[in-house]
Amino acid sequence: MDLETLEKIKQEGITPENKDTLVSNLLSGPSEMHRKWIWLEVSGASLQIRENPIYYNAILLQTEDLSTNYTKQIDRDLHRTFPYESYFEDPENIKSLRNVLVAYSLRNPNVGYCQGLNFIAGRLLSIGFEEEECFWMLSQIIEVYLPIDYFSVMTGVLVDQRVFEFMLNKFHPSLAKHFAKIQMESSLFSVQWFVCVFAYSFPRNVVLRIWDFFLVKGDHFLFQVALGTVSILKKKIMKVKDINEMLPFMDEATHTIEDPKQLLRATSKTIDKFDIEGLRVKFRQEIESVLYEQYENVLSEKELLTTIDYYCKNDNECKQISNRTSSFFTFYSCKTYIKEGHVDDDCVPKFFDTAQLRDAPSSPMLGRKNHKCKNENSTEKPDLMEFISDPRFNKDLFLKSLSLISSDTYDDFSDDSL
Repeated sequence: MDLETLEKIKQEGITPENKDTLVSNLLSGPSEMHRKWIWLEVSGASLQIRENPIYYNAILLQTEDLSTNYTKQIDRDLHRTFPYESYFEDPENIKSLRNVLVAYSLRNPNVGYCQGLNFIAGRLLSIGFEEEECFWMLSQIIEVYLPIDYFSVMTGVLVDQRVFEFMLNKFHPSLAKHFAKIQMESSLFSVQWFVCVFAYSFPRNVVLRIWDFFLVKGDHFLFQVALGTVSILKKKIMKVKDINEMLPFMDEATHTIEDPKQLLRATSKTIDKFDIEGLRVKFRQEIESVLYEQYENVLSEKELLTTIDYYCKNDNECKQISNRTSSFFTFYSCKTYIKEGHVDDDCVPKFFDTAQLRDAPSSPMLGRKNHKCKNENSTEKPDLMEFISDPRFNKDLFLKSLSLISSDTYDDFSDDSL
């Protein structure tokens, strides 16, 4: 596509008529000068920026100098993020990465921070995204493109590793047998691929082309990339005879795949005949059944939803609430007031569709944890109360923001909401 056509679309905006043209350009390989803009449009991040013009900066004001379990984890990982790239030698760029990650931990404390997010955000910043753009791209990837429990309790990642293992046996049975022979589970190398959306494992130019397709085709494309990768490395993999040698080999080998066209050709094998969503349901049920066996008393969905607004009573309830409420996203809502240094909610939490954030463009809406743990201070997952009770937190701004949110924005709980 010629640059003049792209510039015309950029000026006139995205329409149903020109959207296919834009997608076609992304799949064929956009120019460096247009890739960032196309990603923002295709992912929906640009819409979030337009409809929520002060959201990121409003959250950022609340995060300055805050110290929480999340920020401590983030600070440990900042200098581990692409340490050999010159971009991250600049302290200002490290600060930008921290800003984005800390802001997201406040937006959605059910996820907070998980290793892997630093590589996604870091790659976005390193290719020219501004902080606010990076924040919304990260939000879209976590909340729209991937199952949200990829990063909360990581159940989604475990499910997808089972799906990938199933596909590996179907497409590359000899490889699957070889891994089994040396007692190597594919998840030992593929978890990192999926959690980082391949940002950590491949050269920068290859990651850009993977994400060109990922942002159009969605998370199913990750399975094609994973299968394409083992296909390219198959002969070398078969020569590795020991699990202790295989782990570092798989970590290093992907960095040798420097030609994005080679990888994209390898991903061309269709996976359409596989019902990926059906496989996800099947393996999720199996994983959850194992988890349920650990619970002394399995709560019904109705019981679960009525308990998440209160502190857990025992370890059994703690495990259930933490695991079973990790796949949905809620915000503080309804009548809110300050009590004993923190914000209390006057009504049960409501499910929230993140796409409806645009209904409150001037509100720095903050997420709430679905699990209030009685042992919260000793865990790595702090409650939002930790932010709000800090004397530097602007409670007036927070309460004002809540008053701007219409109660019509929220969906009521129902027995079949999960």
